[in-house]
Amino acid sequence: MFTCESGCVRSDIAQLVAGAVCRQLPPKHLVRFELDDVSAKSGKMGTQLRRIARATVLEGCSIQCASRLLRDLLPNADLAVIPVDQFYNLAGNPFAVEDIRPAKLARIVHQAAAGVLSIVKHDAPGSV
Repeated sequence: MFTCESGCVRSDIAQLVAGAVCRQLPPKHLVRFELDDVSAKSGKMGTQLRRIARATVLEGCSIQCASRLLRDLLPNADLAVIPVDQFYNLAGNPFAVEDIRPAKLARIVHQAAAGVLSIVKHDAPGSV
């Protein structure tokens, strides 16, 4: 499972959602990479990355920076792109997750994780 890693609040939420989703899926089907690992494509990580046939990408917003990068770096991988922000409404314009009340952030992450899980559980085992 990949997430975007920009410095915006939606990226931060996508990363929190990815953590919540990964804790609820069977670990034998999960490998989590940082986008930096993908860019390097060398060593042990590079070998694992070249073997990826399918992957799920949790995007923070419609810009979809992670999946665009991954399509360039892993052209043969089948990417399932899930825009996380479709599962919540972010009122106002907070700059960072620290600007969102903890209870509200927890609700957003829970709601978005449930939405992502409803999609991911329909995928076949073995996706990343």
